[in-house]
Amino acid sequence: MSFLPKAESLSVKESSEQQLDSVKQWVDRIELPDDSAAWQNSIELPEDMSDRAATSAETHESDRSRFEEGRQIERLVQCLNNMPEIKRENWLNLSFEARVKVVQRIENQAAKIGCRPALTVESAPMNKNERGGMNWGSQKIVINESLLRSNKPEDFRQAMKTLLHESRHAYQYSNVSLERTEPNEEKYKAWALNYATGYLAANIFGFRRYYLQPLEVDARVFSEAVVSKLKI
Repeated sequence: MSFLPKAESLSVKESSEQQLDSVKQWVDRIELPDDSAAWQNSIELPEDMSDRAATSAETHESDRSRFEEGRQIERLVQCLNNMPEIKRENWLNLSFEARVKVVQRIENQAAKIGCRPALTVESAPMNKNERGGMNWGSQKIVINESLLRSNKPEDFRQAMKTLLHESRHAYQYSNVSLERTEPNEEKYKAWALNYATGYLAANIFGFRRYYLQPLEVDARVFSEAVVSKLKI
């Protein structure tokens, strides 16, 4: 795998366009998963996002420690592991409607832990390479219906990852548009810049740029960390 060149290796005479080309070439050399099409999700934001991203209200530094990523993961894992419905034998006996109610409860817990508004979780028919999306304008998270209807262990696991992935996007957006609670300064700045300069949808900008943008990297890491600790 190639890495981004150190800043000192770039000639001071290079134009900003040349430096941007260097970054793009690095991005294009990153090795990605073989099932790249199946990773796609979407975020839909209000049109005034660029104005709002830079004007987030901030909580006091001393109030943010409980929002550290590790603490959020720990609290969310504890909540989920105390939900009998997500145990394999119980999940199989739930109706589709009951499963939707369970994922709504999980979103409610994630929102409470992240100190943000809870979004409505729905399911909808989607292409097999789509897993879900978050629409802040409508305050909804949508999950591919086939994941919730399936009884396959891998689909259940993917449904949980998708839900937590989209919940994390809601946390990111809440931070840069409503009130900052994220204690990591660099992470917060990366989210704000990503939103302000424009979310890179895979169907428009290509999978590589979608996959490697800060918002998506963070959401993947967070959801994987939670699901890997679930006793399901």
